[in-house]
Amino acid sequence: MLLKIEKAILALFTAVFPVFIAACYGMPAGDFVDGAVKSSSGTPIPNILVRCLKRGVEQDATYTMGEDGSFVLGPFEDSPPCDELSFEDVDGEENGGSFAQKKIPFDDVEYLEVTLDPAE
Repeated sequence: MLLKIEKAILALFTAVFPVFIAACYGMPAGDFVDGAVKSSSGTPIPNILVRCLKRGVEQDATYTMGEDGSFVLGPFEDSPPCDELSFEDVDGEENGGSFAQKKIPFDDVEYLEVTLDPAE
């Protein structure tokens, strides 16, 4: 009888322990790059193409959205996910005017605020 109880406890431990470890450590969610794009006057700009580039190769891309001009790129498994961020106005005069493209080096920050100047 004692042997059956020991086997049951061992089987339970074998089944539960890996799940417990996975729950404690989980799967890495990955890094995100998020922020907002505004005009030089401080107005949020929707529909700006935001690209994450690593050695010139696009890792991810998205558009700014919503009333606050926010964007989120990722998740990324590599850290840092990119070495340069590119911001490009793809809709011209719509959404507040035409803005010049801007590329900035990626600095591992939690939240990025980018200001775009009017296109010439």
